[in-house]
Amino acid sequence: IKTSMDIIKRVFKSKNPPETIDYIRPLEYKNSAWVVSSGNLDANVELATVKTITYNLWFDSMFLQKRFHGLIQLLKLHDPDVIMFQEVIHGHIAMLKDNDYIRSNFFIPENCESLIGNYGVIILSRYPTKFRMYQMESRMGRNLFTISLTINNTPFCLATAHFESLNNHRTREQQLQTFNEITKLYPNVTLQGDFNFCSYHNWSWNQYQGENPPTVDTNTLENNSLAAILPDYEDVWEVLHPDELGYTFDSTINTMLNKFEQMRYDRVVFRSDSGCWEATRIDIIGNHQIEDRVFVSDHFGLYTEFTYVAGLE
Repeated sequence: IKTSMDIIKRVFKSKNPPETIDYIRPLEYKNSAWVVSSGNLDANVELATVKTITYNLWFDSMFLQKRFHGLIQLLKLHDPDVIMFQEVIHGHIAMLKDNDYIRSNFFIPENCESLIGNYGVIILSRYPTKFRMYQMESRMGRNLFTISLTINNTPFCLATAHFESLNNHRTREQQLQTFNEITKLYPNVTLQGDFNFCSYHNWSWNQYQGENPPTVDTNTLENNSLAAILPDYEDVWEVLHPDELGYTFDSTINTMLNKFEQMRYDRVVFRSDSGCWEATRIDIIGNHQIEDRVFVSDHFGLYTEFTYVAGLE
């Protein structure tokens, strides 16, 4: 088995995405240290509900410790099985590794400091698993991170990404196609993260510069690409909250933002070819300030529940 450092060197030297770093070993906190887990990475888990959180943590160091404390309170409140983070910086990693709740409840990827570069994406899992990272077509170093859990004797793939920012529609399409190619053989899949496009209107330089309201973009809605590339997936927010906008990047609420912008960047999409699972709940989290004018992030997070509908014996 290749070591994680061998794998990391290969993935960052490669210029031919997608390439998997197969695989990243899980660490568990044991005897006062993070060590490689000795657990069965392919073990079946019996669950009636899978609970997830996706959160863009914001790479800014402003009020970092206060924001992290608020994040941990949210994690404790919802107690997820899988956590998917974007814009993770080294300060986040250090605090996650040092936190008692994380130490007691989650497996983390080995050498995650090297995996994220200046900032990146990671997954934390309540169950030992094989972490995998894939390069995507990107000028911003964006990667896809996945795990696969065997739940009720059926594979369930959970993936996160921070898709290309700004006016890079075509690159985001390529990244969605990369995700689809990598995960197409799994019967149950959820992709969660910062998609960097909204379901209601396109990103624009006018909006980025704080124009309120932004100039209307008459181009084809970028969100149409989601149905074109991932036709078998449901957008969980749209399914469960069809009458609510669900902005996760909202300067009218979040005082960490200093320019007008309202976008539903953060998404959870899902398919269950097996029909065993249904998305039954999704909530915006982190949309209340921790203290005066301080929020967990410039984004809000999403808490989601998937319910096993085939029945447990």
